[in-house]
Amino acid sequence: MSHNGPESPRRLAVSVVIVTAGRRQCLPNCIAALRRQTYRPLELVVVVGPSNDGTHAYAMSLTDAKVAQVDRLNVSFARNTGVRMASGDIIAFIDDDAVATPTWVEELVSVFEAEGPTCGGVAGLIIDENSPGRPVQALNNTIDDIGEPIAVRVTPSHFNDPEGNQFIYFTGANMAMSREAILAAGGYDENYLYPYEDADLCVAIIKAGYRLFHHPKALVHHFPAPSHNRRSPYDPGYFACTRHQVYFALKFSPRTTWGCVRDIARAKRYWVPPFLKLARQRLISHRDVARFTWNVARGFASGLKVGMRFRREGRVPTLSPDQPRPEFRPMTMDPLPRPPRRRERQSLRLALLCGEFGGPSMGGVGVYTGHLAEALASRGHDVTVFRSRIGPCLVEPTGFRIVDVPTDPDPIRDRHQFLMALLRQADRREFDLVEAPLWNGNGAAVGSAARWPLVVRLETPFALIREQAGIENNYHVQTLMAAEQLQLAYATGTIGISEAVVKTVEEAYHIPLPFHGRRLAIIPLGLPSLDRIPMRAVETPPAEGTKFLYIGRFEARKGILDLAGAFARVAREDPKATLWLVGADNSANDGYAARTGRSYGQTICEMWGPEILSRVRIFGRLDEGMKNYLLSTCDVLVAPSIYESFGLMYVEAMRAGKPVIGTTAGGIPEVVENGGTGLLVPPGDIEALALAMLRLSGDAGLRRAFSHQGLERFEERFSLYNFGRQTEIFYREVLEVWHGRVGQAPSAPPASASVTSRAVQRATRFVA
Repeated sequence: MSHNGPESPRRLAVSVVIVTAGRRQCLPNCIAALRRQTYRPLELVVVVGPSNDGTHAYAMSLTDAKVAQVDRLNVSFARNTGVRMASGDIIAFIDDDAVATPTWVEELVSVFEAEGPTCGGVAGLIIDENSPGRPVQALNNTIDDIGEPIAVRVTPSHFNDPEGNQFIYFTGANMAMSREAILAAGGYDENYLYPYEDADLCVAIIKAGYRLFHHPKALVHHFPAPSHNRRSPYDPGYFACTRHQVYFALKFSPRTTWGCVRDIARAKRYWVPPFLKLARQRLISHRDVARFTWNVARGFASGLKVGMRFRREGRVPTLSPDQPRPEFRPMTMDPLPRPPRRRERQSLRLALLCGEFGGPSMGGVGVYTGHLAEALASRGHDVTVFRSRIGPCLVEPTGFRIVDVPTDPDPIRDRHQFLMALLRQADRREFDLVEAPLWNGNGAAVGSAARWPLVVRLETPFALIREQAGIENNYHVQTLMAAEQLQLAYATGTIGISEAVVKTVEEAYHIPLPFHGRRLAIIPLGLPSLDRIPMRAVETPPAEGTKFLYIGRFEARKGILDLAGAFARVAREDPKATLWLVGADNSANDGYAARTGRSYGQTICEMWGPEILSRVRIFGRLDEGMKNYLLSTCDVLVAPSIYESFGLMYVEAMRAGKPVIGTTAGGIPEVVENGGTGLLVPPGDIEALALAMLRLSGDAGLRRAFSHQGLERFEERFSLYNFGRQTEIFYREVLEVWHGRVGQAPSAPPASASVTSRAVQRATRFVA
């Protein structure tokens, strides 16, 4: 008796529709890119409009394509013709002057497969290759009910509400819809010549009950060519743009007719000053200014006429839900590239990005980057750390390389320098994977290049730092937050250094992790053992009582003001207690000095009288050797942070066999075992902090017990070996996803309202 195994699921058939007219020179490159697609099965449909340059003859020479000729210069009519000829489950559209990356179709299909039958369409990222700086042309587009579009947003939106006033929309150079969704929406509305036809169909699909998604890894390079719709860079067709926007608004807006016209007119009044500016620059003539303005007025009148007719009579669908499906005709594809043979060596070539690494202001991110590089190098991997060139490197590399990256005064171009440095190094040694911290967004440009899988390690997002520190929400702050969000959008994998920081990032930037196959792991930071760290003696004042040590920047988020208030009480009740403070004063950077006119150091000194002040020593910033010496000399580490994504100083204290006092904020409870390795108090509770300090000050036996358990916890959870091993395991998982092209669709979170469109536009322009 024969036994048949389970049938493998049928792959979704995809039809790609190209609409062209009079641009014979563009088609070969577009079609050649489609033949290199990694996805099967695929069919090609070419619809040729009125042309006299041999476009139709060339299309007819394509023996593996379905070809139709239409006699109208109407994109909507031509695309409806393409839909009738297409037989795929998914119908993708691309412009004739665009070139798709080899995995374009595969990336689009992955979202349909992940989201299921309610997914009505997916659109990707479009790069304008003909404009200076290769800006992003379309990314996470949205449009409101009166037709005002936002072409670029940092993160995908969730505007799929049929009754809403904001909607996701796509651009015809890079999009795909399910056949059922197109037919349910009635096909393209042929009242649109160009543009707004794609936005109209998207809103109709949403109102039919489907959801739309954006996927930045489905990448298309656009080389805008002249056409009857695009006569010059300064004339996109103002009559058609205005006419179709008015028609779109009257179709989908719940506002009155007068309300639609009034609101669109308010938006369009900003068109005339740019016309005059172009005329003053002699890029257009004054006759052009008059013609453009007249075309806008004509467009209003024509759009109002056709829109009023729609409001009276409605629209008859162009395509019916029972539209017959023709036979599928697969196109001839180039052979799939042979998968690379697995290297016999198990080592990986890794790039770690950290702007502040080895510099004079190196914080926790720079410290753990050095430890990570050392841990991975000790496992036999080829590791290169890329850092901003901010003076001589103060870290001696142990088994890894350091590459200095030139800095740029502009914060966005500065982050772009990391991509340029990676590309230069990759000419000599290709990398398998790139990791960047969320901090500062150094990996945003690298992720957009899509050349290597990008892993982002999560730390405290700057959105939270800005909120807690009261930093002014200026342009540089906005671009920094935009860069962090772009990193997350492009990441193949994310690593949380604690469970808490994952939740914090999700809430701060509205980006769920993981999603659609993006890998997520929780990997605590690790440190070298005590016998391998530098130690350099520093003079300390004599002290008979308990020596409390604070390590961290002097800023409100680190709890330095709370500690000053708590120690005032501790000093009164324990006349022998002393306090050592180590760290740089950050009052100039977090806005405290501007708000108060004083530094943190001045403020805390004013909080203590001369007697208390005599028992406090402010060391300022110290190098690693001196800091380690103070850790070995103190009795208790106290760090009452308002928020910590992890808290590396607690692990350093446990490694040195010291009890700790921290707070219950963020990821601290995942590092410090309350009642086991130290004491935790509510953040901002000065009274509870003082009581915890007094408790440890008066109980040497409890301090010894905490010290013993802290050493055990360090060896169990925070050793350098575990840090490197867990990271390597995750890297290999991400590489399997990257090379297997499994589930790489992005999230669909709402765009952050805290980032202005100007910051987003500039950030996406440079990362592209």
